[in-house]
Order: sequence, then structure tokens, then C-alpha cells
Amino acid sequence: MRMLIAAVVLAVTAVTLAEENTDSLGDARTDQPQAKAPATRPSADEFPSPAELVKRMKQAEQKKSSLTKVAYFNLTRPIEEKPADFSLFGDDGSLTLRSLLDRLHMAQQDADIKAVLITLGADSGISFSQAQEVRNVLAGIVKSGKPCFVYADSYDTPSYTLATGANHVCMLEGGEIMVPGVGIEVMFLKGLLDKVGIKADYEQIGEYKGADEEYTRAEASEELKGELNKLTDALYNQIVDGISGHRNLTKDEVRGLIDRTIVTGQAAREQGFVDHLLDQDGLRPLLLNGIALGMATSLKYNGALVFAGIAAAQTLRGRAEGVRWQRLLARLTVTGVVGLVTLALTSPFLVLDPGMTQHGLGYIFAHLGRATAPAIGWVQLSRALWYGIDPVLVLLAIVGVGYAAWRRQPADLIVLTFLIVYFLLIGAGGSVFLRYADPMIPLLLLLGGRALAALVALTSRGRPRQLALGVALVLIMVAPLIHDLRYDLLIQQTDTRTLAFDWLAAHLPPGSRAAVPYMAGPSHDQAMIDSGKHSHGATDLYVASFLDSRLESQYTIRELTHDDLQLTALDSFRREGITYVVVGYETPGTGCGTLSPLEQALRAEGAPLATFSPTNGCPDSVFDPIDTYYVPLAGYGGWVRPGPQIRIYRLSG
Repeated sequence: MRMLIAAVVLAVTAVTLAEENTDSLGDARTDQPQAKAPATRPSADEFPSPAELVKRMKQAEQKKSSLTKVAYFNLTRPIEEKPADFSLFGDDGSLTLRSLLDRLHMAQQDADIKAVLITLGADSGISFSQAQEVRNVLAGIVKSGKPCFVYADSYDTPSYTLATGANHVCMLEGGEIMVPGVGIEVMFLKGLLDKVGIKADYEQIGEYKGADEEYTRAEASEELKGELNKLTDALYNQIVDGISGHRNLTKDEVRGLIDRTIVTGQAAREQGFVDHLLDQDGLRPLLLNGIALGMATSLKYNGALVFAGIAAAQTLRGRAEGVRWQRLLARLTVTGVVGLVTLALTSPFLVLDPGMTQHGLGYIFAHLGRATAPAIGWVQLSRALWYGIDPVLVLLAIVGVGYAAWRRQPADLIVLTFLIVYFLLIGAGGSVFLRYADPMIPLLLLLGGRALAALVALTSRGRPRQLALGVALVLIMVAPLIHDLRYDLLIQQTDTRTLAFDWLAAHLPPGSRAAVPYMAGPSHDQAMIDSGKHSHGATDLYVASFLDSRLESQYTIRELTHDDLQLTALDSFRREGITYVVVGYETPGTGCGTLSPLEQALRAEGAPLATFSPTNGCPDSVFDPIDTYYVPLAGYGGWVRPGPQIRIYRLSG
């Protein structure tokens, strides 16, 4: 991995240096023929005559006057209503509303000015009334035939109100429009005043003279509520009418903007709320994508497949900008390098212990290539989703995928690309943990939720829509809630391995020896750790995190392996002085399957001394066949506790 980082960095550096050297050589070749010996006194060419100097100044002035002039207003500070008071330290440089409007009118009347550009900073702090006045002036400039441009990283209600007066509304590509509507809060202090023994002495004259209600009442009167509602309705209608009239949008479209509260850049352009999306710094999204890629990979190696979605996004962007494939490849290279660096910083053991890193990566590919389930990986992933998030949500997700494929918007294509690539690559392996489906779940539910919202939106406003939404929520929430409740009730019960550990501690004499499996067993001893097999060699934190059973020092243990379960004779156990055999099966299940040859031999000598079963009977449950959580994905009926089926036998003789 370090070699890959070094190779990419060296390649980029080499290309950059080559370009710089080429430019330098070109300049040298151009300048070389013109080289002169130093003159002992100035030539006539170096000091033009006064007439020549005046001529050059006129040419420069003409060239400057021929350039297109744009009136630029950078509004990064609040706009004041009146000039600042006199100060001994001079003017603070604040901008008043009147001076801004006057300068805009001057720009409109100046024939040399061809356009107006306004940039809004995050701290512009413009009020709604100020925005309305500026918008009206901008609309007049547009009407006079001069284009107006307004840019902001993101817009709120006042700034977007101002921007709608321009005929070119611009926004950062990653920005958003946030128009939440209108709300008024009123604080009533009567309860507080009563506690401190103060009584407000006001005399109200008239039902709608409620200025004193803040001090004389604990809540608003009906008259005050009515007035406040009229005020908010009037402000709301001003927002809707203003945006609708200046952007040539219907009022329902504007109300939809307010109902959604936040609209991202791409959606805002598609729906006509902005005209242009700009990227002031093309490197920033690449860096953010790379950091996200590295963090996703650091959390889980299969998170690296998020690069598929990033590549899709960059491809769509490149197609829209008309860039060549070399530039697209360079963007993806930058993202990949930043991702690798982020991975190294967030998972330093990958760099500090390259041997362990190589071992871990090798294990992943070996694991994916080894068939450990009867079905292929794609079937296993589908099965994991079906039972893991419940059939109702899976069906909703399928509808969402179909809806996204039908819409074919850039965001849809990005999400679908990741889902398809992830499903095909992970499912191509011969061994798939069902939890490998986890990265797909949020995006599938996102698509499903959006499809559901689109279906609900087809119903009539008012009670029918509320009823449709209520029915949809019940359908999608009841089954998962029941599933989660049953899981939570089960997982908090004592595990069968804990019960077996306590039984062994109470019944095995000190110094005795037992055969105990690793995954499905309750205990291990120091000798098993020293052997370095499986995760028993807990020499560092990385390996210790996989240690499953509990350390035992009262008796010694021989690990009962999968090969041991195939033995038909017990002589090897007796030769080692083993008096107790703990049987548990690594593959999750209810313990109701066919007994192994070893357990059949043990049964021939006598019944088990103790049995610890997670179920009553043999329920029909669904498991991840290669995971050892010993909790079913579905089919909780008959389950009383988590854990594997464990039976403890005593060897005779």
C-alpha cells in the first residue's frame, strides 16, 4: 500500500516537474536569440519621447475602456439602515441600505457598465425588508437590459429573496437553499413574575390592544393569536408571491420549496430555483471524497467500494463539463491518493505492522474464495436483506430502486452505481457473511423512503394524504419493531456459554482436564493462548479483539477441533487424561441436527451430564451459516436465550 502511495505521488510529481521544465526551456529558447551585451548608456528605445509616451498612455486608456465593465458588490458585512455615528477613529466602512441602492441605480444608468454582480457572504446579515428593496432594484436593472448575477455559497430566506431579483442566480455546487417559512415566538412572563411577587399593572383598552399580554398573561389571548397568525400569513404570502413572480414559478412550486425546508444544489437547479451551480475550488470536493473514502475503508475494508459511487459522480460531472477522460482520471487519482492517506492516518497499524496487514488482506480474499454456504454469494446477500430488515422494507427498497432507475437523476445514478457494484463484487465470492449486506441497507431504505413519499404525494392534500401516510408508516414500521423487540428481549438473556462456564467451574475438580471447542465453547486456558492458533494468540490488541471465550485456570483444556468431532473412538482423549468433553458446534443452529460421530460415541457411554439449550424444541429459524453470534435472523419462536447448543459429557474409566 505504501508503494502504491509512493508511486502515485512520484508520478504526479514527475508530470508536474516535466511541465515546468518544458515551460522553462521554451522561455529560454525564445529569449536566447534576443540576448544582448549590456549597454554602457541607455538607448533611445529605453526612454521614449514625450510624444511617444502620450501615445502609449492613450492606447492603454483606449484598451482599458474597451473592456467590459461589471459593477461588483461584495456584501460580506451587515447592511446598516443609517450611517454610523461620528467617531474620532474615522469611518468604520459600513455600508448603508441607501448607499447600496444609490450605487445600484448608478450602475443601471451608466451606459459603460454592462452587468451587475453581487456576492453574498455568510455574515451579510441582510434583513427580509432590505432584501425586498434590493430585489426590486435588481429587477429594474434586469428590465433595462443589463444582466444581473447574484452568488452565495448557500441561501436562506432573506438572501434568496434578494437573489430572485437577478436573472442569473448562482450557488455553490455543494450549497443548499433553506427557506423554512415563517414562525413567531412570544414569551410570556406572568408565571415568572408571580413567583417573585411582582404584578404588572396595565390597563388594556380594547380587545386587540394586547401589548401588555407579555406581562399580564401566561399565554396568548385568542385575539393576539389571531393577529399573529395574520402577520405570519402575510409574511408567508410575501415570500411565496415574491419568489414566484421573480423566478417565473408557480406558487405551489414555491410552497413545495418551503415545505421541504432544505433543497440541495442539484435539485435547486433542476427545479428552477437557481440558474448556475459553481465550484469555486475544484480540489475541495476531491479532497472531501478522498477523506470519506479513506474513513469508510478504515471502518470496514469493503467500505472501499464506495469509490464506485465517487467514480460515478465524477463521471457525471465530467460529462456535464465536457472534460476529457485524462482529466477525469486525474480527479479519481487524487481522490484515491487522499483516500489511501486517510486510511493510513485513521488505521495506523496498517503501516506500523505491514505483516499483519498483508495477513489480514490475504485472509479476506481467501475467505471470499472459499465456499462455506450452499448458496452463491448473491443469493446469500439477498437472503440477508430479506430476513435482516424484514420483507416489507425489502419490497419497499425494490420499488425505490425501480423508481430511481426510472428518474435517472444524477443522485439516483450515483447511488445505483454503488449498490450494483457492491452487490456484484461482494456476491461474487464463495463465502459471504450476511452482515456484508449492511452497507447497502441505508441507501436502499433511502430510495424506498423517497419512492414512498412520491406515492403519498399522489394522494389529495389534507385528510386523504394524512391517512395514506399513516397507513404507509404502519405497514413499514410494525414488522421491524416487532423483530427488534423480540431480538432485544432475547439478547439480554444469559448466554448458554456463560451457563456452561459456571457449571464447569462448579463441578470440575482442580487439576482436571477437559476438551472444549473454541467458537462454541465456554472457556480457554493459557496454553491455548500460547499456542497462537485461531485468535488465542492474543499478543496484541488487534488479535485480542477476536477472543471469544473466557480464560480458565482451574482446569486445563484441549481444544476440541472440527476434526475431533469426526472421531468414532475416545482413546485419544483418555490417553491425554481428559475426563470431560464439552460438545458445541461452530455452525449456528438450534442443536436439533444429526449428532457428530464423536457425540454418538459419547452417547454410547452415557447421557450428557448437563445440557444448555438456547431453545425449547426445534424452531424453524434462519441463521447466518458462517457467523458465530448464535442468534437467529428470523424465527424467534421457541428461543429462550442466545448461544449454541452445549452438552457436557464425562468419560468413563
